[in-house]
Amino acid sequence: MWITLVVVILFALAYSQAPLYTSNQNQYMLHGAAAAGVGSLELDWLANTVDPTPVFSTLVQLTFMLKLPFLFHIYYLVLLAVYLYSIWGLLLETLQADWDLLQRWVVLVALIAVHSFAFRYGLSRLLGQEWRFILEGGFAGQRLLGTVFQPSSFGVLLLLGMLLFIRGRRLLAILAVVLAATIHPTYLLSAALLIAGFMLVSSINERSIREPVKIALLALVLVSPILWYTWSNFQPTTERLTELASQILVEERIPNHVLLEEWLNLPVLFQSALVLIAIFVYRKRPIVIIMGVIAFAVLLLTLIQVESGNHRLALLFPWRPSALIVPLASTLLIGYLANYIFRQGAIFKETNRRPVLGISGMLVILLAALGVASYLYDLRGKRLDTARPMFEYIEANHANGDRFFTPPKQQDFRLATGAPILADFKSIPYVDTEVIEWQNRLKIAQNFYRDTLKQSHCTQIDRAVSTGSINHVVLGPDQHGLVCPQFSELLFSDDSYQVYSLDVED
Repeated sequence: MWITLVVVILFALAYSQAPLYTSNQNQYMLHGAAAAGVGSLELDWLANTVDPTPVFSTLVQLTFMLKLPFLFHIYYLVLLAVYLYSIWGLLLETLQADWDLLQRWVVLVALIAVHSFAFRYGLSRLLGQEWRFILEGGFAGQRLLGTVFQPSSFGVLLLLGMLLFIRGRRLLAILAVVLAATIHPTYLLSAALLIAGFMLVSSINERSIREPVKIALLALVLVSPILWYTWSNFQPTTERLTELASQILVEERIPNHVLLEEWLNLPVLFQSALVLIAIFVYRKRPIVIIMGVIAFAVLLLTLIQVESGNHRLALLFPWRPSALIVPLASTLLIGYLANYIFRQGAIFKETNRRPVLGISGMLVILLAALGVASYLYDLRGKRLDTARPMFEYIEANHANGDRFFTPPKQQDFRLATGAPILADFKSIPYVDTEVIEWQNRLKIAQNFYRDTLKQSHCTQIDRAVSTGSINHVVLGPDQHGLVCPQFSELLFSDDSYQVYSLDVED
């Protein structure tokens, strides 16, 4: 047991995490933080929009209520362990190779290496940023893991479901798949395709539709609560509003995730080749049926979306299931290559075994150390952020009812200060009317926070005030020194930021 724990910890350290709170955490932790009473976030407009991930938010809420935010890192370590356990188990079940302990260790080291921060960093420097997650990510920047704990991280349960199904534990497999979709409803399509794959394998193996029907009915019953929540809360208001909101998200907010011309590139073609090669190499294994169902559906739905140009279909992310089969394909091919090398035998002669063990052990320790160094470097960057003194002042001094007008790219503000804001570019709602309201708020902020200082920008403050969402203004480095008639009192000032209260009636 302790050996397993050591391997998991080494894998987690080598993979590395980003410090709290980074990137998508600022969006997906907001509802939970507000519900837990963090600062005055319950007054934030976005925190009062419909929550797209209610189960995840409940976990976040409980964690904040315990005042133990370091648990977010522990949660992610557990998910990393589930991921490693799943891909390792799927490799062993599929390859069925007769490896001794040293050979298994060498393959584990290879898997740790290709998932490490050091490997991603090396790829980004040699080939470009779009190659960083080439062996573990899916198309269009979608992936199960990443460097932050967020709802999509629970996609590792989809891999676990595949492993459990291959091992004949069908009930647990269905539970794992449904749980992934329940925590992050964006996985509903991926879960449906996995269940379809399970049904097809069962039908082929048992030459009966009885078992596939049971699988489908059980999955449908278990997933029905989150299906109902999603269906009832994200229904179109009107056709026109829904199309407008979809257009905003697709063309303005997340084109890199939804527009084919934005994400179809050489790395995606390389990943597609990995999947096809893995399917060919393991064509006689049951896992290939499941992979084939997913790959075919991704291709078909992507072609339909591109041909139709349907924005709502694009927002279902029909290519997202690629995040499931790309890491599986790369793992299976690494195992196949390792098995070929092992069969040659020379590297594992008795005289070589100790050096191989020593070198592989030192490599893992080095990768873990580099992962820790990456975390510490990012943590230092957060501590040296020029916005940090301003964050600390507002966190310590803002009163309940204070609401802030902030630079639209200042995505860390809410969780760093516990204070509500008008809007930012990163964090978005998903109900059509709320998306349109978010865009209106964002445009006000973008019109005010321009590079060139002009007195005319001050009129945007009145527009922001009219939303009922602000009574303070944060001036960033580009607005430093601007004086508007609405400013009441200078509360904070340093070389980068200024904070003013506004002369408004609440």
